Amino acid sequence: MAKLYKKGDEKLLSIWMFIIWFIIAFAIVSGVWIFYSAKIDIKELQAQALNNRLSDCIADKGINNLDDKEKIFSECRINKNFNNFYFRIDIYDSISSTKIKSISAGDPDLELQYNLREKSSAENFARCLENEIVVYDSGENKNLIVKMIACSNNAGGKV
Repeated sequence: MAKLYKKGDEKLLSIWMFIIWFIIAFAIVSGVWIFYSAKIDIKELQAQALNNRLSDCIADKGINNLDDKEKIFSECRINKNFNNFYFRIDIYDSISSTKIKSISAGDPDLELQYNLREKSSAENFARCLENEIVVYDSGENKNLIVKMIACSNNAGGKV
């Protein structure tokens, strides 16, 4: 007698079940697609990391110990075979503001791209970071101004 009053049917419930499964599957697929299609631009982060490494190395080792780019590569633990990077270190006398020395390595075209990017709206050009520090030269007993520019053009990629 209890079975006479049950009017539910499995066909009606299974349609709703498939609709809910479809909504859940669509949400998962679209979430994964949005996440993995995002591009990551790490040019500024890499330029900042290179600039920080150079600044810390110059402050720790002293500018006299880093007189050429080979010593900068070895003492500052920078990979010699890097691609899409550039750095330039200019050393000035703090009193007369005359340039004493300039050390650069990498692709100098990246600095040109950076200067052009400031005048245009190109997104694929290099990003650079400029920094200036004052170091003490114990050999000549004076302060030196060290101006650095570090550039990167590694776009990163997809996640």
